Order: sequence, then C-alpha cells, then structure tokens
Amino acid sequence: MEDYEKDTGRKDGINHYKVQSKLAVLEKQFHRAESLLLENNEIEEAMEMYQELHKWDETIKCAEKYKHPDVEELKKNYYSWLLETGQEEKAAEIKEEEGDYNTAINLYLKGGIPARAANVVYNSNVSFPADLLEKIAASLAAASMH
Repeated sequence: MEDYEKDTGRKDGINHYKVQSKLAVLEKQFHRAESLLLENNEIEEAMEMYQELHKWDETIKCAEKYKHPDVEELKKNYYSWLLETGQEEKAAEIKEEEGDYNTAINLYLKGGIPARAANVVYNSNVSFPADLLEKIAASLAAASMH
C-alpha cells in the first residue's frame, strides 16, 4: 500500500488491486483474487497465491490457461508430492484424467480403493492385462465388495 502511495501520490492504497486481492483471499474469495491479479497480468502472483494456499490444482489450471512455461514441472512436482504424502487416490485421479489407466488402477489399489480401480476398467474402452483384472477382483473380494 505504501508503494502504491509513493508511486501515485494518492492515499487510496486500499483500492489497489494487490490490496484488494489480499482482502479477497482473507474473505476466501479465491477466484475473485485470481481475477484481480490476472486482470493486471500478475500470472506469477496468482499462481503463488494458490501455492501458498496449497491449492495445487488451481495453480496448475492457472498455469495451463495462461500457457506458463513451467506447467509440466508444476504437474510433475505436484504428482511427486502426492505420492510422497500417501495421497494415492488424488494421484490416481490425475493419471486417470491423463489416460494412464494402468497407473491409475495400481494407485487406486495401493490406496485401498478397489472400487475406483474397477470403475476405471468399467468406464474405459481399453483392454487390460488379465493379471491386473485378477488383482482388482482379489482386492474387491478382500474388501467384501463382490
């Protein structure tokens, strides 16, 4: 706010877009904060905001929308972080969206969610190896999901 006042000579720093975006974050109006930043070509700042809030999906969406050069690196880091923190279900969802069904199935099974693994098989028009299908069936049976 002080920088704004110095740069402009005006005392209405509360109206500055950066101040307004911070206030929007405090009010949990994240998309409003993003809009304020992006209207002023602050793509990096919008991405940082989401990263600070641990909203990696939003960070990546923002980076993809504005063709940020680090999109692939962000995706890779997020996926690695999900695996490191035992969030197999979310990692599996990402792989499923990417069309990497075998990896998604294995992650769902590792995460103890055999029904989601079976759902991938059911909803995709892809042939899967028999051993993978047997693994899903065994996991479903073990979880009493016949």
